Amino acid sequence: MAVVVNFLTEKRHSFLQYLQIVQPLRDRARESHKVLLAIVFVTNLVDNLLLTSVVPIIPQFLLNLDRKEFDIGRHNLTEIITTDSRIKPYHGDEKYDNLTNGGQFNYSHDVAQGFSVSSVAMSENGRVGWLLSSKAIVQLFANPFVGPLCNKVGYPLVLLVGASLFFISSIVFAIAESYIPLFIARSVQGFGSAAATIAGMSIVAQSYPDDCGRSRAMGIAMGGAAFGILVGYPFGSFTYTFVGKTVAFLIIAGVVLLDLGMQWFVFGLQNRKESQGEVTPLQVLLKDRYIIIASGAIMLTTMSMSVLEPTVPLWVMGFMHVENWELGLIFLPDSVGYFVGTNCFGVVARNIGRAMCTLCCMLMIALCQIC
Repeated sequence: MAVVVNFLTEKRHSFLQYLQIVQPLRDRARESHKVLLAIVFVTNLVDNLLLTSVVPIIPQFLLNLDRKEFDIGRHNLTEIITTDSRIKPYHGDEKYDNLTNGGQFNYSHDVAQGFSVSSVAMSENGRVGWLLSSKAIVQLFANPFVGPLCNKVGYPLVLLVGASLFFISSIVFAIAESYIPLFIARSVQGFGSAAATIAGMSIVAQSYPDDCGRSRAMGIAMGGAAFGILVGYPFGSFTYTFVGKTVAFLIIAGVVLLDLGMQWFVFGLQNRKESQGEVTPLQVLLKDRYIIIASGAIMLTTMSMSVLEPTVPLWVMGFMHVENWELGLIFLPDSVGYFVGTNCFGVVARNIGRAMCTLCCMLMIALCQIC
């Protein structure tokens, strides 16, 4: 017993010495605006990396599930025909012309025609669309509740919860083998995105009170989202093709763990209320014309990409017969443009005005949709 007590005492002293060394570093990191901005950057990166890496993986995965179900059905039908001694070939009937002397169907031609990638891919549009949109639907309903939660427990804790949900979502994606777990994982990410996005951008806004510095910091923070989108599409298609779905999402889970470690080191787990001024009621905000215009602009521009994500990969797989790893490259031009835009248009918006910049970009998106 005495040995155990001495061991625990030594460990306690070692831990206290560790805290004496580390605590000043944590305090300096907490006071550094650049460190806070880096944490928000990484959190936005992992959110959008998980968001976009799913897009080329899910259609392929669901088609593989359909192919397995088709093969199982074919195998079961073969066993039924083989074991049923009452079936006798009758060569005058077209249905039985495929029977061999052993009493089995010759599937070499019929099965090749039976599983048509193009027809099955088109039938998967609905399921893929609902799965991908589940994240946005959940996030839409969760967003109004995150703001009051941030005021009660503080931005850092909400940011930590959001990143933790990203980790859970990544693990579920990695182990899921059917549609429902994938749907749940995508929905969990919606809760995490609502928490992480609002808390993260609030931390940036709080750290940079002046308008010029805030615009630049917001552009850098959103650059994390753009970089995640840039990497996510090709990352998903390459990893799924060469190492499989499980490894792809475990890699993302590892990156999320690094982000959680950074957040814990800087913020800890303390519950702290944010300083509140006068709280504006929600119904007042909904009547503000600038908020309505900004929300509408974001909705329309995001919708243009959301329409393409569930449909283009399946259409390409069905009619262009590309390799699986090439699916992620379809969205690469859009990702590069988004990455460049988030890092450049903060300065452009300050020079020509935010409203004019938004209008020009919306017109460009409309032209791209027509083309």
